[in-house]
Amino acid sequence: MMECGFVVQTMFPGKGEKQKSKLVKKGVISINFLTPFVLTILEKIMQLNTNFSVFIISLILFFSCKGKTYQRVEIDIFGEIGPLNINIEKILPLETLDHSLIGEVSKVRYNEGRYYVLDRMVSQNLFLFDQDGNFLKRLSRGRGPGEVLSPIEFVIDSAARSVFVWDTGTHYLSEYDLNLNFKRAEFIEDLFLTHAEDIGNGLWLIYNPVPVNEDNGELGYFLYSIYDLNNKNYLSKFFPIKSDLINLGAMMPISVFQNRVLFSAPFSNFLYSLHDSESGIYREEFLFNFGLLTLHENDIEKGINHVYKESREGKIIIPFYGIGENRDFISFNFSLYGRDNFLLFSKKTKDSFYSETIFQEKILPKCRLIGSFGDNQFLAFADPIDVLSFFLYQADLYEMVSKLHDLSNPCIIIFSVRENENSQ
Repeated sequence: MMECGFVVQTMFPGKGEKQKSKLVKKGVISINFLTPFVLTILEKIMQLNTNFSVFIISLILFFSCKGKTYQRVEIDIFGEIGPLNINIEKILPLETLDHSLIGEVSKVRYNEGRYYVLDRMVSQNLFLFDQDGNFLKRLSRGRGPGEVLSPIEFVIDSAARSVFVWDTGTHYLSEYDLNLNFKRAEFIEDLFLTHAEDIGNGLWLIYNPVPVNEDNGELGYFLYSIYDLNNKNYLSKFFPIKSDLINLGAMMPISVFQNRVLFSAPFSNFLYSLHDSESGIYREEFLFNFGLLTLHENDIEKGINHVYKESREGKIIIPFYGIGENRDFISFNFSLYGRDNFLLFSKKTKDSFYSETIFQEKILPKCRLIGSFGDNQFLAFADPIDVLSFFLYQADLYEMVSKLHDLSNPCIIIFSVRENENSQ
């Protein structure tokens, strides 16, 4: 399928001055796979404000689209599960103590034998557990150095061996070592984010709608930003979004695996990949089609409440969040029947594996996928009750019951996936 530059919108970066962003009008929604130099030329052409300028840009976009494709993926979530080997490597009950209670798992990251668990809604804290699930530490609450009020996101910088925590309540970005010992904090007035990931070279990809003034005086919004952590400034803001979608949350909408950065947008069936970490140039990477359950533009035009109602009734799939990628798979969560579901998509065979089918086959306990990494490994969390229910069918039930005794915290599940050779 031909991919054209009518999905990508990036600001036009300048050197030595404050970045300026514009929404491209005249029917050209956005520009894809073009260098900042070409983008600047196109901006100048648009300033001619003539139909001829639109014609010229259309020609440029037409020729720039040649040979650029996205992958269309057909998904039948109710089809039979393909040949798949899932190996549960570890079920890790997180130690339950008075000072380690987790109300809601917002984000989990694994690094050097430690699990970092963020609860941004209930306890509003970041917790640290060792590789056996033993509680090690949590952040102190308050307004003092190293303390937090409303930690909404954390990012692990493996190169710097640091954990950065953004507190939306105080507007402080605090840096800790990998053991969550406080190092320093900085007040950043103009930083706004709900999700962020380190994309290398001191840059973060940030998910948070930011307003921009258009030439006609109206207010527009960009969903993503590239933020320079070292210089504390935005390099680019991109991906225009409708104002009625800016308040829609998306849990963990960004995945970084090796050299590829994937991200999603509210009510979009595309997964996008970032191709220039400074200017914000990106492309449509995958288009997922769920058949009759696919979310269409006319559904969105009927309003957000309509979309959620149709999804609760099992008529529409709302994509994508909790995105992950590893060697052979791309994973993501979606909403259907009012609950979280996940899907594993094989980059090799193009097969897909639906969570409900996996649960029905008693391959995994009921769980929520929260990431993937490495050699086809996945990270999920589950309610202890669901884990016990699963182990009713297993021989080592007694051992698992003893581990889950009086447990209130969720369990972390690490599993690996391998497709059978006859599926290749």
